[in-house]
Amino acid sequence: MWNPINRVILIVIACCVPVLADGFDSKVVDAEAKWLVFIDAKLMRSNPVARTMRAKHLEHKNTVERMAQMKTKLGLASWDDLESILFYARNDTPGDGVLIIKARSDLQATVDLLKDKPNYRSGMNEDRQVHFWTYTTRYKEVVQAHTVRLMFFPGDYIVLARNSHDFDAAVRVLDGEISNLANGDAHLRGDVPMGASIYVEAAGPIERHGHRHHPQILKHVEHLRLSLVHGVDDTSIQGTMELFDAETALQFEQILEGLRAMMQLKHDAKDAAGNKSLLGTMGIEVTENTLRVNWPMSNQMLMDLIQRHADHHRRKQDEQRNRQDKNH
Repeated sequence: MWNPINRVILIVIACCVPVLADGFDSKVVDAEAKWLVFIDAKLMRSNPVARTMRAKHLEHKNTVERMAQMKTKLGLASWDDLESILFYARNDTPGDGVLIIKARSDLQATVDLLKDKPNYRSGMNEDRQVHFWTYTTRYKEVVQAHTVRLMFFPGDYIVLARNSHDFDAAVRVLDGEISNLANGDAHLRGDVPMGASIYVEAAGPIERHGHRHHPQILKHVEHLRLSLVHGVDDTSIQGTMELFDAETALQFEQILEGLRAMMQLKHDAKDAAGNKSLLGTMGIEVTENTLRVNWPMSNQMLMDLIQRHADHHRRKQDEQRNRQDKNH
């Protein structure tokens, strides 16, 4: 993912985070997609855990400013106008992929802002206008310029991509000219669980060559699905991981059990009871080469945990300010 997309997804999670899985439309995803991330913003806004996270996040002045800027850039009168965010890619090359935002947007307001972007220009894709602009990235002293393409598509869709082939294919999928995920015979399944606000799926082997943040352990995964699912009184993380063989599946089970034990040992005695109760609900099951995880957590327990972490963060900030005042 590139910088603009990272910012959109992170800020939207912050403002919505935390209506049903029918928010996901498999007909807008290319059948050649190898992985996708879907965020149901509408569902997130209705969840009490998400509302607690949002309230705590809004206590930071910088967050409020960034959210206001992003809302303006997307042409939104209110965050309630944002319905969903979808990101998918047809390969594992860093920077490639398609971002599709579904929102009731003020198109002209967004275009007016785009015109201030470096090297902005516009062109036509048949009878639709396409907007282009550039941005730069720096990694290990190497500066690169990238071009972003954006189109407003009927149905309240905003389509963005950096790679011209990805962008053209995405438009053809939306026009129904090439196969989509709903047609079958695709790498992904798109079976988003009912009540899922976040859904991640990838077809393996999951390798992103040259990507500095990619965990190499994922190259053993043949197929991955991960969801954040909301119930009436609880929220659960549900995952299915298909490995290339049964032995590897058992090794991944051992990794998860080890992580659980490490997290239980990490916490202070005063927090141990709550954290152990939270971690104890994680169910891990292995059947042949498939590992399944179901981790239900009560909404009240999660909201208490969010409050404790917010209080801890506030104390750390106060301590840092006090040290700075003493040094001056």
